[in-house]
Amino acid sequence: MVESRKALPLGDYIALTYQDVFVDLLTPLRFLERAANFLAGKPAVYYRDRGWTYAEFNRRVHALAAAVRAAGVDRGDRVAVLAPNTPPMLEAHYGVPLAGAVLVPINIRL
Repeated sequence: MVESRKALPLGDYIALTYQDVFVDLLTPLRFLERAANFLAGKPAVYYRDRGWTYAEFNRRVHALAAAVRAAGVDRGDRVAVLAPNTPPMLEAHYGVPLAGAVLVPINIRL
C-alpha cells in the first residue's frame, strides 16, 4: 500500500498528499462495469443493423471471459485473436483481460 502521508511533488508551487487527492482508476473494465450499472438500457455498441445496450454488452463480455477461462487459459496467458474490427473483436478487448489474460489482437490486413 502507498504511504498516505507521502507528498507528491507537482512542480515548484504545489505539493499534495495522497489524502488530498481522490484517485479512482477508471480502467476499461471498470468503465464497462459502471456503464452497465448506471446506463444499463442505453445503447453501447452499434454495428450494421444491430445494437447492444451496456447491459447486453457487459453480459457478452462476461460470457466470453468465462469461456476463455473454461478453455484452460490461465492468468497472464496470451490470447491471440484474428478478427476484423467487429463486435466480437471489441468483446475480446474486454473479455480476455477480464479473464486475467492478455489480448494479442492480430490485424487481418497484414
